[in-house]
Amino acid sequence: MSITISVITTVNRTRRFTLDNTDDINHLLDSLKRSANIFSGKPLIIGSAAQTNIFSSASIACIELETSRDLESHLPGVQNLTITA
Repeated sequence: MSITISVITTVNRTRRFTLDNTDDINHLLDSLKRSANIFSGKPLIIGSAAQTNIFSSASIACIELETSRDLESHLPGVQNLTITA
């Protein structure tokens, strides 16, 4: 199983990251439980062994997660999720 994360910025740039490692996926899923504050001012930092990207919260228009795993229990509060194939 893997998770692909797409960060779309307000200037319509998209950066994609794919996690395949089980430990990295579990860390991401734990972080999602605290994601209600993701747009509250702190930057979003996505890092790997190959690269690190820092996104200003004001520059993030959308974050998309693609996976076959059910993420509902990992997301905070009531969500209006749209799932696309």
